[in-house]
Amino acid sequence: MMAADDMPVPYFEIAADYRIRAVSAAASAIFPPVPDWRELLDAGSRDKAASLVAPSHSGMKVELNLRAAGRPAALFDVYQSWSGDGTGHLVCIGRQHRFDAASEQLRLLRETLERDGEAGGGRREPARRPEPIARPEERDVRAALETIGELVELLRPSLTELHKADFADSIQAHIRLALEAAAPEG
Repeated sequence: MMAADDMPVPYFEIAADYRIRAVSAAASAIFPPVPDWRELLDAGSRDKAASLVAPSHSGMKVELNLRAAGRPAALFDVYQSWSGDGTGHLVCIGRQHRFDAASEQLRLLRETLERDGEAGGGRREPARRPEPIARPEERDVRAALETIGELVELLRPSLTELHKADFADSIQAHIRLALEAAAPEG
C-alpha cells in the first residue's frame, strides 16, 4: 500500500476522534498543520461535517468549506472511506475555481435581469434558446450551470421575500435551456 505522504492527492488518515494520523504531501501544501481534522472546517461547514463525515457515510462525497493555508475558506469535495477499526481516509479535492466561475456567471445573470427589468417595466421575455455550446468545454459549462442553479435555489427565499421570485424563475429557465443546448446530440 502507498504511504500517505506519497499519495498524489490531498489525503488525510484520521482516527475515529478525527485526530490526524497521516497527511499526504499534497495536503500539507494546501492546508495548515493541525492536530484535529475538524480544525480545518470553516464555521459554516462544522455542523454538516459533524453529521456527514462519519463511518456511517463511508463512500459518500460531501461538499465542505475548508481553511486552506494562507487564504480564506475554499469549497472542497471531501471523499471518505472508513475502515472497520474506525480509521477514516479523506481525500479533499478543491472546487473553488468552479464555484468562482459559477458565482461570476450568476452575478452577470443578475445584472442582466436587473437591467432588463428596469428597461421592460419588470416584465420578463420568455427565455430564448442559447447557441450550442462548444463540445470541449461542455462538462465545465454543465457543472457551472448546475452550480448556478443550486445557488439560485439558495437565494430563492430571499428573492421571494423581496417579491422578486420571478428573477429566480427566469434564471432557472435560462439554465434549463442552456443545459438542453449542452446535451449531447443523439
